[in-house]
Parts: sequence; C-alpha cells; structure tokens
Amino acid sequence: GMAANGELLQMRWVDATRFCVITDVKILQFRNITTAFAAGVYNFEAIRATAWTVDGTGGTAIAVADPQLQVRPPTMGNSLFSTGFRFATTAALGAGTKTLDTNPMGAAYGNVGSTPAIAEFFIPKGGGTSGTGGGGVDLMNPDVGAGEHPLVLSQNEGLVVRATVPATGTWIASVLVKWQELTAF
Repeated sequence: GMAANGELLQMRWVDATRFCVITDVKILQFRNITTAFAAGVYNFEAIRATAWTVDGTGGTAIAVADPQLQVRPPTMGNSLFSTGFRFATTAALGAGTKTLDTNPMGAAYGNVGSTPAIAEFFIPKGGGTSGTGGGGVDLMNPDVGAGEHPLVLSQNEGLVVRATVPATGTWIASVLVKWQELTAF
C-alpha cells in the first residue's frame, strides 16, 4: 500500500525562458505483484503544482538526457528537465515545497478485491500484460482540435501523479507522460 494521495511521479519545470507543454498523461499499467491487496478502492490523479521551489525526495531521479528515454531524434538538444523529475520506488516521494491545485486535472478510479492472485488493473489497448501494448488509462489527454488545452508549465510549475491504493498490497505502476519544450505558447 501507500498513504492516501502518495506522490508517484513528480515533474518540476525550472527553465525560466521556455515552456513545457504536457499533452498526455496516462497510467499504462497498475499491477499487484506479490502480496494481495486488502479489498478496496484505488485512484490515480494528475494534478498541477505551482510555486515549486524545492524538489521532492526519494524514489529514482529520471535523467531524460538519456536518448533511450526519448522519442525525438538524437540530433535535437537534450531535454530541459535537468532536475526535478522523479518516480517513486518503494514508498511515496517526499513532497518538496510546492502548492498543489485543489482539484486534479484528471483521475482514474476502480476497485480491487482481496484475491491473492496477480492481477492487472489496466489492460493496455492491444492486449498483453505489459505497458508496451499502448493504450492505458488517460489521466489527461486534451483534444486540442476540439478546443481543449494542454497543461502549459512555466518556471517552478509542474505535474504530480499521485495514488491512493488499498492497504497491504505490493504493486507496480507505469506512467507515460508526453510533452513539448517550446520558446512560446
């Protein structure tokens, strides 16, 4: 388990001259891996953070300069996410110093039972038991053609994905975030 609203992913934008435009946030999979959950409700939320002055702690810092983590050609410059990008490992991330919006931009909710079998709660479109099949569950995926807006981050703003899961379970999750780094928006 994890404490209610435990932070699973943190992305803090620190660049003062450019914008980060987040166009897609989804949970690709959420799996019970060894210990069954207590029966109950789970939820995942994508929420905007502002006034973010101190990075969170714990988990794994994500180095997006690694070309294996990018879909852009290697001839482009490195991502401007040089700091402030973390994913939880064995516990929720430490919060850092930031203000979260009162309401999430998007959420996914569901129920789990107490059966001690390994279960996958989000089956990717295209089948399979891993996040490689695509699909997943959208937390935020604006339809720009219909007039919806992506999340536009300026300096010291960010995105947090937080989770609440039933007690006792041992689980893994995978999150996909797509973004653009722009000089104007």
